[in-house]
Amino acid sequence: MTTLEPGDALLGSISLISILIGLPLNLTMLTYFFTYSGKRTLSYMLYVLICVVDITIIICHFPTTLSYLNNRNPLLFRSDLFCSIWGLVWNTAMRVSVFIISVLCASRMMAVVFPLRKIHRLLPASLISVYTLLIFIQSSVPFWFGGLYRYDEYGVTCYDQSEYGPVHYFIVGFLEFLGPLFVVCPACGISIVALYNSRKTEKKFTIHANAGRLSRKNNATLTMILLTFAYIIFNAPLVLYTLTAFVKVATGTELFDGFLNAFHGAEVEAEGHYHLLNFTFTVSVCLNSTANAILFVGRSAAVKTWLRGNRMSFLETMTSLDPGDAVSGSISLISILLGLPLNLVMLTYFFTYSGKRTLSYMLYFCICVVDITIIICHFPTTLSYLNNRNPLLFRSDLFCSIWGLVWNTAMRVSVFIISVLCVSRMMAVVFPLRNSHRLLPLYLVAGYLLLMFVQSSVPFWFGGLYKYDEAGVTCYDYAYHGFAHYFIMGVLEFLVPLLVVVPTCAISIWALYKSTKRGADISPGQKCAKWRGRRCHVKNNATLTMLLLTLAYVLFNAPLVLYTTFSFLQITTKTKLFDGYLDAFHGHQVMEKGRFHLLNFSFSISVCLNSTTNAIVYTSRSTVIKSWIRAITRRKVERKIKSMASTNYMQLSPM
Repeated sequence: MTTLEPGDALLGSISLISILIGLPLNLTMLTYFFTYSGKRTLSYMLYVLICVVDITIIICHFPTTLSYLNNRNPLLFRSDLFCSIWGLVWNTAMRVSVFIISVLCASRMMAVVFPLRKIHRLLPASLISVYTLLIFIQSSVPFWFGGLYRYDEYGVTCYDQSEYGPVHYFIVGFLEFLGPLFVVCPACGISIVALYNSRKTEKKFTIHANAGRLSRKNNATLTMILLTFAYIIFNAPLVLYTLTAFVKVATGTELFDGFLNAFHGAEVEAEGHYHLLNFTFTVSVCLNSTANAILFVGRSAAVKTWLRGNRMSFLETMTSLDPGDAVSGSISLISILLGLPLNLVMLTYFFTYSGKRTLSYMLYFCICVVDITIIICHFPTTLSYLNNRNPLLFRSDLFCSIWGLVWNTAMRVSVFIISVLCVSRMMAVVFPLRNSHRLLPLYLVAGYLLLMFVQSSVPFWFGGLYKYDEAGVTCYDYAYHGFAHYFIMGVLEFLVPLLVVVPTCAISIWALYKSTKRGADISPGQKCAKWRGRRCHVKNNATLTMLLLTLAYVLFNAPLVLYTTFSFLQITTKTKLFDGYLDAFHGHQVMEKGRFHLLNFSFSISVCLNSTTNAIVYTSRSTVIKSWIRAITRRKVERKIKSMASTNYMQLSPM
């Protein structure tokens, strides 16, 4: 940090502050929108879309912030795959946010100029959907010709480095940034005039019955105007830059060279630090997303009332929590706070890994991505545990359905990946000379992911939705399921992977024992020649890591496997043999209250704990990750020592 260039330090600090303020505020706004029980108007829908896009922009800006604060080193951008995904999402979100603001301005103008005319929300939603698809296709053009987005140190961003002509600059400069401005400015001007006239009318007819409704409309229009001003302030430099770049490319004129050189930082062009250009293309977009959340929270009386009510109800419920719910919520919260950072560290390591991408690497990467998904999905459940099982985020059936789809898919895919990992490691230790191709297991995982996604989306085919269930603190399909459902869920999806994992684990333990014993019987001089000791040691370590991951999977998933299997047997055979075991899960003695604590633990908390344990096991077992973390720490210490030494030299040198 002490060796950072002042411009980079300033941009990094602004970006970090913007993320720390903007992300919690936008998440709060998203929670409010999902728990909103009033009429879902067009403005409501547009504000939800703005909020979702702003969250996407702020999350995408995090890797850029890390690079600013690390002397523009790529870090997460080191991987071309990550760079390409980032560029695709960033370019799409940045342009869609501009278009949504223009649609909001036009809709508010129509509302104040033609108050009796009702605008159907399907038309703006269709326009935004089509525009998002078009921008997504445009951003993916490099992939059609075998290209990728790559990191550029000058811009601290990822972009396609192909050469483009006037058509590209016309689309980017005119249509995508200047075009919405031509819609926003007149619409905003008309709305301001209409607002001024409406305020005069409101003062004249204060006692009128429609005065309150008129006041609410005026407040909504004023909020839109403030959001538009924020958009113009933060995007005006970007619009001017793209416009002048287009004119220069199209006409070849040197009229705007002074303006463009100010962006490029001509005096520091040798170092490639274009601070004004960096601010225009990345930092200002993130600041706009933060400003939107601040304006909406500050302007909306409904949001302020909702926040005050939730704060009081949360304090009341924390003192009257059921002991089982308090334990479940505390375990879940600790698991999230511990597991999410560790899994993110693991994901960063996988993206910055420059070695050979082996099959084990690909499977561990898949496990890490699925574990992050599971931990994030468990957060709404944790909030419900700590709030007397109130739905909170689950209040919306749409959110509940998306959550149920993602949770059910991720939970089942994680089990399948562990079984594939066990089989691949068993093949590696039993047949060490046979090189198994990594594509087959990856195809299996991708195919299984698609199957689970299709299975979890079955309720939508018949017009159903996932709904919140207080007893289970989860969302699931309420449709009746018979023999086939319990056979698929109880036997195929949970019991079969366990039947694969246990024997392969036993064979791997036997092979590991034999390998260790043979290695111990050979003298150190012969070990390298005959057994290639280091390679054997690495393979044994990888196998031991797999065994620990499998042991964690068996421990945390055994109750779930037993419950689903016994439920299947009870339905198919009509026997009462397993009633005692199932009653223990259902909490028979407290069934009147609907507190099924053991069942809750088996279906949700244990899955989150398994994801946290995976990250702990892999981080503590992998010597490569430990070396990578030490190298990063050592680099920072060396940088600090170097800067201190240069400071001391400057102090001791004669003037």
